[in-house]
Amino acid sequence: MIKATPDPTAGLAHGMAAMAITPKPAAKPPAAAAPEVKFGLHFLKVVKGVHEDDIHCIARLTDGTFVTGSKDGALKKWNLNGELVRVIDDPALIDYTKWVTALARFNDTHWICGKRDGTAILWNNEGTAFTQLNTQHAPFPKGGAPLCKQRNVHRINCLASFEQWTKKPLFFAGWATQFTLHDAHSQKRLRYTYTSNNDWVYAIQPLAHDSLLVVTGCRLDLWNLRPGTFDWEWKDELIVEDKSLKQRPYISAITPLQENAGKYGVAVFDGSVRIYDLTVKKEIFKGQEHINRVWTVENIAPHCFASCGDDGFVKLWDLRLTPKSTVSLKGNIYEKSRVSVLLRINDNQLMGASCPDNVKYSQTKAQFTYWDIRR
Repeated sequence: MIKATPDPTAGLAHGMAAMAITPKPAAKPPAAAAPEVKFGLHFLKVVKGVHEDDIHCIARLTDGTFVTGSKDGALKKWNLNGELVRVIDDPALIDYTKWVTALARFNDTHWICGKRDGTAILWNNEGTAFTQLNTQHAPFPKGGAPLCKQRNVHRINCLASFEQWTKKPLFFAGWATQFTLHDAHSQKRLRYTYTSNNDWVYAIQPLAHDSLLVVTGCRLDLWNLRPGTFDWEWKDELIVEDKSLKQRPYISAITPLQENAGKYGVAVFDGSVRIYDLTVKKEIFKGQEHINRVWTVENIAPHCFASCGDDGFVKLWDLRLTPKSTVSLKGNIYEKSRVSVLLRINDNQLMGASCPDNVKYSQTKAQFTYWDIRR
C-alpha cells in the first residue's frame, strides 16, 4: 500500500495536486547479473530476480528509463541497461487483488499506472510524486457483473494517454464491458462507452483527436467521436475472431509499427501474430508459430517486429518476407518460462521480461533478457 504525506514543493503538470512518498529503507540491489553468454550471433545478458512474480506491463519514459509493474504489486524504475534506479512501490505483502495491470506514458514528464482493484495513479518520471486519480467504471450493462473472478471485476486492463491529441490532461481506461475517458486534473470521469455485455477492453490506441482503435475480447473496432461531444460511436469492425472456440482467441495487444504508417501489430491468444493495415482495412500478415497465447508485439526496425508468448520464445519477423519468423530466441535459458513483455532498447538491442509459471520454486523469478539483434 502506498503511504503518502503532502509535499507542497512537488508540482505536477497542469497544476495537478502532488503528493510525496514517505521515505522507505534503501531497496535491496537486484541479484547479480548472470555471466554474459553468446548464442551464435546473439549476445545475451540476463538480470535475475527483477520482480517476485510475472511482469505484466512495461512503459518507456522520456528520461531514458523504463518502469515495470508486476503481479507482486511492485512498481520499479530501471535504466536501459537493466540496472535498478528506484523501487517506486514495493508492498510488504503480495496481494494478488492489487497487482499492477496497466502502465502508460502520460506525457513527457509523467506516467500512469492501473491496478487490479480499479485504482489509477499518476506519477512523475522520477517516481517520487504521485496523484491518486479516483478512477471508476460505469455500472455494468443490464445491471450484472461480468463473468470473471471476483478480484477481476473492477480491474483496469489498459490505459492510454489522450493528451497528445487534445492538449488536455485526458486519458482512457479499459475495463470489463467498457472504456472510460478521464480528466487527470479534475479527477473526474468525463464519459463511458459500452463495447460489450461481458468482454474486457484489452487495448486502446488513439489515432487522432476523434478516432480510436479499441480491442474488446476477440474484436478490434474503430470508434469515432461525435463532433462537439465526448460521445464515442462505433464505426467499423476491423477484426473479429471465432467466438465459438472453447479457448477464445482474445486479442491481447495492438502496436503501431515503426515507419509503417497505418500498420498495426496484433497479438492473439491463438498463437498467431497479425499485421492489420488500417489504410486498406484488411489483415496483410499472419504468422502462426507461437504455442498458446501471444502477449505483445514490439517494433525493432522499419518493416521488422518481435513477438513473445506463453511458449517462452521471442520471435523476430520481417514484413517483406513470407510469414515465417527470421529468428527464435529463448526467453529464459535456466527454466521453462513465459515471456510477457518486450522493450526495444535501441537499434541493436531488444529486451524481454520472462517469468516461470511456478514462481514459488523458481531460481530466477522474473528476469530481463537482453539480445543483440543485429543480423
